[in-house]
Amino acid sequence: PPPPPPPQFTACNGVALRWAAREGLQKLTALYRDGGSTSVLLTAGEAGYFGPYYNDVWATADGTNWSLVNGAAGFSKRSGNLLLNVGGALYTFGGYGLPMKHDAYCLAEGDARAKWRTLPSAPWKGRFDYDMVEMNGSIVLLGGESSLFGTGGPYYNDVWLLESPSCS
Repeated sequence: PPPPPPPQFTACNGVALRWAAREGLQKLTALYRDGGSTSVLLTAGEAGYFGPYYNDVWATADGTNWSLVNGAAGFSKRSGNLLLNVGGALYTFGGYGLPMKHDAYCLAEGDARAKWRTLPSAPWKGRFDYDMVEMNGSIVLLGGESSLFGTGGPYYNDVWLLESPSCS
């Protein structure tokens, strides 16, 4: 038999989405269990270097229908940070803003409307455009930069480990 056709992209929305247009979404979406269902959450981002910046939280179960679940997540408005799901909880660190962020927050599994919890201050310098990954139940944060308005540098080549994080 002939091979199946390749998958095709289709637009999930025929009209503008309800959330403000934004950039700085390197990985500001993540899967999250809220009650009995799984949603994609979107938070933070910016509308250009000079803002505005966001700290709202939006959710969708199908990619088409989005709803505002939290107008202010509990961390300051920012961009260039990441979201990572570890053990059902979401984590975000740092981000672009004045001053550069070096804080850390988590959202426990189960209620996307809840305020994000503040974790102990991170010892690394404020940064954005870093990478982070879950490895064996821990979070590894790598690199990033802290340039102002995209002027270039300083760039970081450090690696940080948050072992077995808990958001309870």
